[in-house]
Amino acid sequence: GRPVNMHFGRFCYDREYQTVPEHEMRLGAYSVLISGGIPSIADNLYPDGTIEEVAYERVAAVHKEIKESEEYLKDRMEVPVVGLYYSKLSNDYLDTVYSGEFRYLHSFEGAYRLLLESHIPCQIISGRSVTAEQLAPLKTLIVPNAVMMAKREVDLLKDYVRAGGAVVCT
Repeated sequence: GRPVNMHFGRFCYDREYQTVPEHEMRLGAYSVLISGGIPSIADNLYPDGTIEEVAYERVAAVHKEIKESEEYLKDRMEVPVVGLYYSKLSNDYLDTVYSGEFRYLHSFEGAYRLLLESHIPCQIISGRSVTAEQLAPLKTLIVPNAVMMAKREVDLLKDYVRAGGAVVCT
């Protein structure tokens, strides 16, 4: 029942050393928040083990702003239209088979980006803790590249479809 931790980028490209402007970090962090996730950041250390100080000044500013806005965010009402299904089992499996290629995460992030850029409200649904109550208000559930699911998850998705929900699997 806890929100999914999602990374927002500090990189201009795919995990290199340049740092995006603060307003882009803010957009990423708030995008995660409004989708029901917990914003977190991943980073690359420089080869000598140091960090990019400017990046952390910007991250601190974004987190400070979120903290100051907390009273306005705590009672926010989700707009349940589309669920985006995160499958930890699929992520772990594909990371084992295709080490370092991030195949699952690229699919998940692609689906999220499609929804975000199409201005379609979505809620992140974690496969590990999904419940029928979470699925019930959703019109559609997008399941990107889920190559492995527990029987409990499959049964919940079947029940969701029987109740009139739509599932899009890629």
